[in-house]
Amino acid sequence: MKTLLFFDDWYLDKRVNFQRHVCQPELVAESILTEPGKTSGGGYMTAIYDAKENIYKLWFNDFGDIFVQSLVMRYAESEDGYNWQPKSVEGVKDRFVDMVEGLVFSGEHKLSEAMVWRDPLEKDPARRFKMPHVVAERYDPMPVVECRWAYSGDGIHWTVDRERPWLGHISDTANVLLRNPLTGRIQMTMRKRWGDRRVALIQSDDFVHWTQPQTIIHPDPLDPGCVHFYGMPQFYYEGYFIGFLWLMHTVADEIGPAKNAGKVNCQLTYSYDGLNWNRSLREPFVPNRAEGEFGGGCVYPSSLIEAPDGTLRVYSPGTLYEHQGSDKGEKIIDCAALSYRLRKDGFVKLKADLARGRLITKRLKLNDPAMSLNVCAPSGQVSVQISDMEGKPLQGYRFEDCQEFSGDDVEWKPRWRDHKDLSGAMDAEEGVRIEVIADSAELYAIHVDCGLCMNEGPIDNIS
Repeated sequence: MKTLLFFDDWYLDKRVNFQRHVCQPELVAESILTEPGKTSGGGYMTAIYDAKENIYKLWFNDFGDIFVQSLVMRYAESEDGYNWQPKSVEGVKDRFVDMVEGLVFSGEHKLSEAMVWRDPLEKDPARRFKMPHVVAERYDPMPVVECRWAYSGDGIHWTVDRERPWLGHISDTANVLLRNPLTGRIQMTMRKRWGDRRVALIQSDDFVHWTQPQTIIHPDPLDPGCVHFYGMPQFYYEGYFIGFLWLMHTVADEIGPAKNAGKVNCQLTYSYDGLNWNRSLREPFVPNRAEGEFGGGCVYPSSLIEAPDGTLRVYSPGTLYEHQGSDKGEKIIDCAALSYRLRKDGFVKLKADLARGRLITKRLKLNDPAMSLNVCAPSGQVSVQISDMEGKPLQGYRFEDCQEFSGDDVEWKPRWRDHKDLSGAMDAEEGVRIEVIADSAELYAIHVDCGLCMNEGPIDNIS
């Protein structure tokens, strides 16, 4: 089943009175995972749902003077994906393991920029989890660093690979891995050089040999003045690549070697191939919270997962202070784990008010008669029509034949007087168009197995 999202109008030939909006996930819970009097938090995190164990798992960076100014990786679990509890596991061997609950890794020197990734295609059971991380051995006066791998079979017990660094310089951000199903390669979003706050990408076939970093997202004239791109976790969702772009809003009066003050929040980016990226509307996807609340300083949305109930979950560190706004002293609790809930497909939506909205897709070659819409119209109406290449309605698939929908359904299946699906439209050689009219409604996605008709024939992927 193909999912048509509405980041842009590429699948559409007409859109009238449907306004595009960026959706925002709903904050459900905040969990303070720091150790009062010992650690302050303030690092990246990775969350997954383990279907085999029916539990949510979280790896998060923590910070404190007790670790000799080094970050550490800690581990927590949750039954509902919202309320987290650090958990210690027997057999962990680490220099700081007895200092705080749930510590699983601190590296061999001063650890930073550590992110955990569960590799869905790894054949070696001892390497199912991977952790690219940075270690600073000394400062001379610039940091002498290595970008190393750590591997684990369970995400708890880690082995460091000292022989195969993944980069020759520090990438001081969240370095996020993804297997690209279109290229067949592993890719990582990172920084092209130390302090270069733009988004770059490297690729590899074997985790050993990597391409040179290529900048893929750069601030443009539509961005706020002097904004920096702090990082961009990447995800693959229903045929789209989605990025959580972290915008650091720098302080104009800060003049020095580098800008280090400012809030961080998140906008959406997207890609059809994982290599060429587009910006969505310049609206916050995960905004800052109010001053004095966790997330009022910075939010760094780092994980996106699909829950068993079909909703999406977004996980982010949320700090009280702006970037480098606190002294990170051991008695300051600066960060909490923020857990958000997002509607299925709920990244962007097309909204029609009382003025009736109408959209018409480009020509689509149907591969399967099933179709559904993700739509919310509790006080409105939605109808669907199927038309031919010229826009002429197919017999039996007109708007007046459709059973008008009112309600909220992530998989509403249109029905017509004589048709329960698209079986009667499958033989259209030149393809069909899906037309939607709606008022007081929000449309999130169309689910239909199809190819996009082009001059040379239908294509399944528009990259």
